[in-house]
Amino acid sequence: QILTRDPKFYPAMVGRGDFARAGDDDVTAEKEYRNALAIADDPWAHAGIGFLLLKQDKKKEAADEFRKSLAVFPAQPLVLTEVVKIDRALNDERLTDDTSKLAELQPKNREARRAVGDLKFDAGDKVGAAKEYERAVRLGDTDKVLLQRMVDIYREVKDAESEERSLQLLAAADKRNTAPILRMSELAMERNEPAVAETHLMEAIERSPTEAEPHLRLARMKQKNNQLYEAIEHLQAAATAPEPSTEAKDEMAKLEVQLKMPKDAAKGTVDQIYAKVAASLKRVFTARAKPGAYGILKLRARVTKDGVVTNVEIAEDSLKDEIVTANGYLMLLKAQFPKQRREPTFEFEFGTPPKVKKEAAK
Repeated sequence: QILTRDPKFYPAMVGRGDFARAGDDDVTAEKEYRNALAIADDPWAHAGIGFLLLKQDKKKEAADEFRKSLAVFPAQPLVLTEVVKIDRALNDERLTDDTSKLAELQPKNREARRAVGDLKFDAGDKVGAAKEYERAVRLGDTDKVLLQRMVDIYREVKDAESEERSLQLLAAADKRNTAPILRMSELAMERNEPAVAETHLMEAIERSPTEAEPHLRLARMKQKNNQLYEAIEHLQAAATAPEPSTEAKDEMAKLEVQLKMPKDAAKGTVDQIYAKVAASLKRVFTARAKPGAYGILKLRARVTKDGVVTNVEIAEDSLKDEIVTANGYLMLLKAQFPKQRREPTFEFEFGTPPKVKKEAAK
């Protein structure tokens, strides 16, 4: 009726074309679209013809019609989606630009953002890719592969702040992975924040208690800070891990030389073990003692029913000589007790108490 009153009312022609196309009457649909285009450069008519050509697998011709449609009215996600598909199929150099336009039309489409990122990455624009990936992440994409790529890009371009932000996301997405935590520890050390670095290493150990690398790194940090008995604890863990660290074994051997450990482990009764440990501690203390040095060292060992020491606790240490403390710690850790579960505490006194010296002076 509208066309009867106005034969040049082309929107009605486009409407009839759409109706015919929906009914698979492609001949009538094309005729209506062509009639409309003869009157005006209508974007919907171009789009309709594009869909008809696409149905005939004429990708290039379809893309040309789609682009004519988009030139008049760009905000057509469905049309642009088809253009992107054709770009990929024909390896069209406009793929990245078209995908970016589609992402802009669909601001909450994280798949579109990631697709733009992948295209930029493949084209060598890694920083641009990372920015698109970040947009995808903000839209809820927490894919580990995506996050790892962001980490790798920012590390390559030496953007430590962005790398750490990406590492945090990766660590949150992959609770069992210690690699991002270890890297954050390295970045903290580069910023001269050893306390933060140590916190990260402890978190890595919590995630994977039997993994050697976090223990080895923490042991080295403890040793550098002269916290020797704590270094021993982590070297031991690294050396006895399911996948043991040969470096930890070598560093433990060097530390034993530094601590002047006896060749043979203490073994026998509790009294025999005490005597062996006391003799070793006396020898080390005497070689290191400064005039007037005095202190008490109490060590508590946790022994299994098989006589194996699983843990040594420093119950008291008023001497505060790291070499002496570490010697006693390691002596007990390596001791071979009788087969009985127990937690014996050993007390060792070094030097002469200040009070006794004053009385002697009187």
